[in-house]
Amino acid sequence: MERAGQMEAEVRAILAPLPGTVAVAARHLRTGQFIWINEAQHVPAASVIKIPVLVALTQAAALGRISLNTTVELDAADLALRDGKDGSG
Repeated sequence: MERAGQMEAEVRAILAPLPGTVAVAARHLRTGQFIWINEAQHVPAASVIKIPVLVALTQAAALGRISLNTTVELDAADLALRDGKDGSG
């Protein structure tokens, strides 16, 4: 089995027992090979949206623009849309 095929088989084995629909796009960092599973399926982003936020945060911290020890208080107005509703109600 080629590397991408083996990687896809391993990911599918991990996903098999999970409930619901899962979509995956992955790249093997050494070979550059990609796999896509259920790539056309629309699924909610859920907590995955936190990843680019954390990347931006760590980049800003590395550049000295923000301290990771800073506490930021959020309120309802800071909530993102979910299911077409905002945090106001």
